[in-house]
Amino acid sequence: MSHKIDARYDENSETFLPPLRTLGFNPQLRLNDSLLAQSYIEAYDISYPEALRRIDEEVTELKQHLVNKGQYEMSDIGTIFLNEHGKYEFEPCEAGILTPDYYGLSTFEMKYTDATANIVNIRQEATEAKKDAEIESEKEPEEKICINASLLRNLAAACLLIAAFLLFPAQITNSGTGNRISQSNIDTGIFKTMMPKSVTIGKLPIQKEKLAPKPVNIPEKKVEKSYFCIVLASQVTVKNAENFVEKLKNQGFEESQVLQQHGKNTKVIYGHFESENDARNELNRLNGNDNFRDGWVMEVM
Repeated sequence: MSHKIDARYDENSETFLPPLRTLGFNPQLRLNDSLLAQSYIEAYDISYPEALRRIDEEVTELKQHLVNKGQYEMSDIGTIFLNEHGKYEFEPCEAGILTPDYYGLSTFEMKYTDATANIVNIRQEATEAKKDAEIESEKEPEEKICINASLLRNLAAACLLIAAFLLFPAQITNSGTGNRISQSNIDTGIFKTMMPKSVTIGKLPIQKEKLAPKPVNIPEKKVEKSYFCIVLASQVTVKNAENFVEKLKNQGFEESQVLQQHGKNTKVIYGHFESENDARNELNRLNGNDNFRDGWVMEVM
């Protein structure tokens, strides 16, 4: 399993070390993801079963070499050992695995001085100040009360109208026929110009009752039921998968098929089982067959 090691500074040697890509070995990992078989198919232009057979032969030869010599060196990868307890140990290449991302990067020395320390402190303070500013910007803004301008205009017009009636009352005069109230001298035209145009006088139009929309029956989405299956090959081309399935069916394994899922690699699977336990029992039963020896159980959603 490959993984990345970030660039780092060695304070003892005052040296910057570049990033590198190295390997780790897990002897307990038994899952066959078919990546090695796919590499054999592309390199030697052979079928998937032929690639598995060739890998088995080379693994047998490698194990025999470890028994005789105790170790086996893989060029530019590392060395695998067989310890006294019969367990495998792996020591990766110190220079790491060659990769285009880190090609040409080397170590260089830089002594740690007071000026360097000041630069580091300034950068840390700048980073902390940036974080504080981001926290302040994330705080909720204070609520503001907004008053509609048209509402203030209508209120001012109403106040002026009331004040005019109070300051300029109608004149009361006596006539031969009795007391009467003469017409007010106030020019009401001024208030019409002050009133907003949106204000109307008269009966409000009767709005027709809106009909409620008819309910629409939305068909329920059909949920496909998941099942368990036995994966016999993974990350293979569609052509190789179809050839492998045809070979399996010729041997009597009619439930073999090619599985293609969106965004996932092509697989060759066998069977449809309701539970994982049923699939594992079937895999144990067929484990003696070469086609099922490296199989594994997977749930198909």
